[in-house]
Amino acid sequence: RRHSISHVMVATRLGIIGTSLFMVTIASVVYLVSAILAGELFAAIATASAVLLAAWSWFYLPLVGFDEE
Repeated sequence: RRHSISHVMVATRLGIIGTSLFMVTIASVVYLVSAILAGELFAAIATASAVLLAAWSWFYLPLVGFDEE
């Protein structure tokens, strides 16, 4: 039983690391495409918005949970 808890903890950590790296990838792509199409200032604003939205939806909402009342 102790080993199964260890596997769950490792899987959780790997999931968080994978999600974080995925968010970095999305932010990089948003910045690259926005900078090419619309300029540096718009790229910075679009990237910040994408990172904030992703962090809010991927990390904050699961921690808070949803009330079904």
